[in-house]
Amino acid sequence: KTAYEIYQCDWSSDVCSSDLTEDGYFRETYYKKINEYALTLSLNGGGEWCIRDFESMGLGIPIIRSEAKTPLHKGIYPGQNYIAATPPSDLAFLIYPGISLPQIAEYFIDSIEKNINNDDLLTSISKNNIEYFDKYLLPNKIVDEFFKVFDPSILE
Repeated sequence: KTAYEIYQCDWSSDVCSSDLTEDGYFRETYYKKINEYALTLSLNGGGEWCIRDFESMGLGIPIIRSEAKTPLHKGIYPGQNYIAATPPSDLAFLIYPGISLPQIAEYFIDSIEKNINNDDLLTSISKNNIEYFDKYLLPNKIVDEFFKVFDPSILE
């Protein structure tokens, strides 16, 4: 696909893993499908982070997204873990006061065209994301990280 074939809901695949049903894609098919793409386009939707961001990290697919405003416990940074196509929004949704949706689309298209052949950057982001995923996002790692920051005494 080219940058001009992007549609608003998603570039990296036709479904989201949270949409998987018995009638739809099976997880193996879904991951094979998103692994066909050179980049994941992640647009803020119902929130700033999407499960697809983390799935793409685990698969080593570089992400193009808006710069994140919401920090995560273990940082994910532009230029290291993703390519920032736009500055952060003050809102979690794809709303940028004073910037139209066509302008946002142009930012993403420009960023894709500028970076799609930058093998050094894409390889670096891919490597960083696989390492991040393996260190912090595998199920057992998520539990470990949770209990490092969670104080169970607040439940008493």
